[in-house]
Amino acid sequence: STNLIKTDAGIVYGNVIIKNMGDGEKYIWGGEFDLKRILSYNICHQAIFYHHSVFKKLGNYNLRYKVLADYDFNLKCFANYIFSYADLNIAYFNLGGASTQIVDQIFEDDKIKNVIKYFKGKLFNRYFISSRLLIQKAAFAQNTGIGLFTRLYCLLAYLKLKTHSLIK
Repeated sequence: STNLIKTDAGIVYGNVIIKNMGDGEKYIWGGEFDLKRILSYNICHQAIFYHHSVFKKLGNYNLRYKVLADYDFNLKCFANYIFSYADLNIAYFNLGGASTQIVDQIFEDDKIKNVIKYFKGKLFNRYFISSRLLIQKAAFAQNTGIGLFTRLYCLLAYLKLKTHSLIK
């Protein structure tokens, strides 16, 4: 579409049409992502386009994550770029690939630590009010690989965001 060509955005994404092989039902995975949504769900990799400069700035996918390397990369991108959503169906695919059948435990074990690392300078921003429980979890959860000072930073960020949510 010419809308995708005319944008200056470093990252553009749209929708995908997914077909469930079991019952043949089709549904659209799409819509605009905000911080709360990207922290819970990934943008379908078939529907996203990255300008080559994004990889030059942030590096490539972390291949330690066998199934969710794209999700990790999208989290890192979301912390550094504004995404542009195009309300277009970009791809059509059948449900049942590796990402729906295999748990990427290494990614799941690292997710909180990585989110804190990627967004660290932004955790006090009101934008994180809706995601403050993730920050609380980073402050208190065991076995996240987060050091003491980062835990304290997360605790302070959580308390500030909690206060903002009560004032709102």
